[in-house]
Amino acid sequence: MKKSLAFTLLLLSSFVPAARACWYYPTGDDIRFCFFKDYLERYPGYGMFNYTATYFSYDPPIDYRQDAATDPNIALWRSYCNNKVSAESVEDAVYTELLLSRHSDNAMIQYLHSIKDFEALEYLKFAKEIESMNEYYENPWERDWDIVSPKRKSRIDMAIEKAGSVKNTLIKSRYYFLAIRLAFYNKDYESVRKVYDNHFAKKKPENIIDYWSLYFRAAAEKDPALQSYYAALAFAKAPDKRFVASYYFHNEIPLADVLKHAKNKKEAAEIYEMAGMRKTDYSLKLLEGIYKNDRSSEALGFLLVREMNKLEDWIYTPYYSYFSPSLSEDSWDPEKNTTPLLLQRIADDRQYAAKLLQFVNSVNPDKVHDAEVFRSAKAYLLFMVKDYEGCLSYINSLKHNLPKDSQHQLALVKALCLTAHQPKGSAVIPEAIKQLLMSEKEGHNEKFVFAIGRELEYLGNTTDAALIYSQLENMEWKSKDQRTPYYNDYYSYWFEYLDGAYSTTAVKSLISAINNNHKKDAFSKWLYAKATDVNQLNDLLGTKYLRLNRLQEAQAAFNKMIPDSRTSGYLDENPFYEMKYTPDFVERRDSIQFTKADITKHLIKYIAKGADPAEKDRDYYNFLAGTCYYNMTQNGNSWYMRRYEWSSVELTSSLPDEADFHNCDYAKQYFLKAYKYAKTRKFRALCLRLAAKCEHKKVEYWHETTKDDYNTSSYDYALAHNRYKDKFKRLYASYYSDLYESGCASYFRYFEARR
Repeated sequence: MKKSLAFTLLLLSSFVPAARACWYYPTGDDIRFCFFKDYLERYPGYGMFNYTATYFSYDPPIDYRQDAATDPNIALWRSYCNNKVSAESVEDAVYTELLLSRHSDNAMIQYLHSIKDFEALEYLKFAKEIESMNEYYENPWERDWDIVSPKRKSRIDMAIEKAGSVKNTLIKSRYYFLAIRLAFYNKDYESVRKVYDNHFAKKKPENIIDYWSLYFRAAAEKDPALQSYYAALAFAKAPDKRFVASYYFHNEIPLADVLKHAKNKKEAAEIYEMAGMRKTDYSLKLLEGIYKNDRSSEALGFLLVREMNKLEDWIYTPYYSYFSPSLSEDSWDPEKNTTPLLLQRIADDRQYAAKLLQFVNSVNPDKVHDAEVFRSAKAYLLFMVKDYEGCLSYINSLKHNLPKDSQHQLALVKALCLTAHQPKGSAVIPEAIKQLLMSEKEGHNEKFVFAIGRELEYLGNTTDAALIYSQLENMEWKSKDQRTPYYNDYYSYWFEYLDGAYSTTAVKSLISAINNNHKKDAFSKWLYAKATDVNQLNDLLGTKYLRLNRLQEAQAAFNKMIPDSRTSGYLDENPFYEMKYTPDFVERRDSIQFTKADITKHLIKYIAKGADPAEKDRDYYNFLAGTCYYNMTQNGNSWYMRRYEWSSVELTSSLPDEADFHNCDYAKQYFLKAYKYAKTRKFRALCLRLAAKCEHKKVEYWHETTKDDYNTSSYDYALAHNRYKDKFKRLYASYYSDLYESGCASYFRYFEARR
C-alpha cells in the first residue's frame, strides 16, 4: 500500500506572471516580505497550504508523510495488534516488507503468525499485489491500458468478495477501501459510490480507513455542494489526503449550500476550515465561522498564521519594496501598479488588519488550540495598524517564559515597532534591536534587516539606512517613483540605490558619518564593515553635483578623493579636444590629466573665460565647454562623468539630468555662444553645425519617447525637424557638403579657420 500518491497538479495560471524573456526579474516569493513564520513548523499537516506566491502551481509540498508515531494508519494497525508491536515494525510491515511468511524478521508479521491471524496476513499480501494498480496510466499504448483496466476490474471484484468472506470488521473495511480505491483509478465512479454507500455511509466514520474511503467518495460525487461537504470531512481527518481533497471543494458555490449538509457544529467548522484553505483573499468571515463552531480547531491557528502572511505580503511587500504583492495578478501591468495605487491598497489592507485585530481581541486565548499564535498575531496586528504604543505595551505585558518560537516572533515585531515609533528627523537604530539585527542578517533574514533600514529612511535617517542596506546581498527593491538610473526598474545593490535615490545632502551625511566613526563595539564594526570606501562615495557626490551642473561643488567632492582613486576607469579620451570619430580636431593648448577632478576644474575655467568680456578667445573657450558638455552625454566619449553605467536600451532614467544627457542642451548652449563670438565665417559654420548636431539628438530622443509618428524613424524625423540645420542650410549652403555629407572628417579644417 502506498503511503502517498503522486498527483497531477493544475497550474493556476492566474497567479503565475508571464516570464520576461532573456533576463531575471524578481517576482513571487523572491520579493515577498514574510516575518510571521516562526509558527509554521507547528502545522506540518497543513504545510502544503502555507501562503506562497506559487499557490498550488509549482512543486507544493504535497507528499505529506507522518512519522510512524503519529501516522493514523500505523496507529490503527498497532491497535489491531493489541499494541504488542512497535510503530516502526508496523511501518515496515505495511509499507516496505515483502516477506510475509513466519520466517520474516518483522515483529508485526511474527505476531500475526503467532496468533494465527491469517485474514490480516492475506489482506497485506493482497494489498501489496495490487499496489502498482493504484495510479492513473496516461499512455495506454505504453502502459497496456486495455490489459490493466480489466485486471483492475477483476481485483475490484476480488476485494469485494474477500471483504464478504472475512470475519474481522476492520479487515472487512480495509478490503472495501481497496475496492473503492481501485475503482477510482479505474475511473469507475459508479462503483466507488456504490461500494461506499453500501458499506461506509451507514456508519459514523471512526478511523483513517473510513476517511480515506470518504475522500474517494468525494472524488466520485456529482453534486458540487455534497462533494465539497465530503471533501471537507476527509480533509479534516486524513492529513495525507488534504492537498488532493482540496480540489474537490468548490469555493465558487455559496458556502451555505455546503453548510446545510453539516450534521453538527464540528462538521460546520470543518467546512469553514476547508473553505479557508482555498481562499486567497480576505478570509476573516471563515475564521469567525471556525471559532464559532469549534474553538479548539487546530486549523484555526494555522489559518490565522496564513491570514497574517497574506496581510504582511499585501502591506509590507509594497510598503518596503514598492513591488506589488507576490500574488498580485496585475504585477506586470505598470498602469495598475503605480505608487499611488499601491499606497491606496496598503491603506485598504491596514483597515482589514484592524478588523482582523477586532476578531483576535474577541477570542479567548485559553479556549483555542494555539494561544501563543493568537497573542503574537495581536502584537503584529497592532503594529500593522500603526498603534505603536499599544503594540509595545502589549508585548511588554506578556509573560517572559514563552516558547522559543513566540519569543523570536515577538522580538521581530518589537524591533520593527521600536524603530518605527520614533519622531521623524531624530530616528536612530534602537539599542535594544542591535544584536537582533546582526543575528537576523547572519540567519539570512535580509528582508527583516532591510525593513529596519526602510523604517529609518522613512523617518529621515538616511545614513543608518544606507549602512544597513550595505549589509544586504540578496535583496531587490524599488524606489518610490519605481525608477532607477539604469537598466532595470529595481535595485539590488546599496551603492546603486544611493546613486539613484539619495540626495547630495544624504550622501554628504553618510560620508561624514563614516569619516567620524571611531566606535569599536561589535555592532558599529558590523554596521560600517561594508561602507569603507569613502573615495567611492566622494566620487558619487561629485557625480551627483555634476548632474545638477553645480560644478564648484562637484570639483570640491572630487578633490577629496585620494589622487590614485580619482581616475574612474574610462579616462582615456579627452572631452575637450575630441569627439567620437574625430580625434584631436581641436588644437591643444595645455595638457590635462584625465581625472574627474581635473576635467571639472578645466570646465569651470573655460566657462569663466568664455563669459569674460575681456577675453579675446571667448569663442574658443565656449567651444571647448560645449565639446566637454557634449562628451558628457550619452553621445560622447566621457559619459562616465555623469553615469556609472549606460546602455542604449536602458529604461528612462530617474536622474535629474536625464533630459540633458539625451538632449545635449548644455552643449548646444555653449556651441551657440561660440557661434555668437566667432570671428570667421568658417568657424561660425562649425559652431552652428555642432549646435544642429545637438538639436538632432534632442528631436530624435523626443520622437523615440513619444512615438507620435510610427511610420517615420526617429533619425529621419530629426533630420526633417531640426531648426538649426535649416538655419545652417540657409546661411552656409556652400559648407553643407563638407560639414554634413562628408561627416566629421572636415571638422579639423573648419576649427583651424577660427582665426
